Amino acid sequence: PKKIEISHRTIIFAIAAVAGAWFLFYIRDLILDVFVAILIMAVLNPTVDRLQRYKVPRALAIVAVYLSILAIFVAVFIGVIPPLVDQTPRLIERLPGYLSIIVPPSLGEQLVNEGLAQLGSLPSHIVRVVVSVVTNLFTLVFVFSVAFYLLLARKNLDGNLESFLPPLAKARIVGFVVVLEEKLGGWLRGQI
Repeated sequence: PKKIEISHRTIIFAIAAVAGAWFLFYIRDLILDVFVAILIMAVLNPTVDRLQRYKVPRALAIVAVYLSILAIFVAVFIGVIPPLVDQTPRLIERLPGYLSIIVPPSLGEQLVNEGLAQLGSLPSHIVRVVVSVVTNLFTLVFVFSVAFYLLLARKNLDGNLESFLPPLAKARIVGFVVVLEEKLGGWLRGQI
């Protein structure tokens, strides 16, 4: 029989790998949020740079771009909500007729009874929706705050890399970041 020995280093390395994987799994939402912030930075940086060429301070350029995005979303929201509010009562009024066409009468009664039974859990569903909306709003604020900081710090990337990387590595990494920003930002702008 062969004797298998496992060193202390191997055991410590295995435990550290499992702990690292667990930690990454635990913060996966935060990692995703930071990645989305990097995408936002890659998309907005050319516009911020263009505004900066017109002697607009970088922070003010970022705020102007954010306000433009907010104005677009508000305009879309204002364009969608009035027709939705106007047409919802008509849908509710006509829904029984639509259901009678689609669903057989016996199944329709069963669906109505189940729907009425579900009304008791309506408050818990409302609470879940409110908590979800608030959580998503906080996430949105966090992502755009991180993107704001990344956009502000983007111009200092070269100097920051210079302080802890050798010159050859710094040039390669800055080149990689610029290409990544151009390709990723261009792709995402094309999707929008």
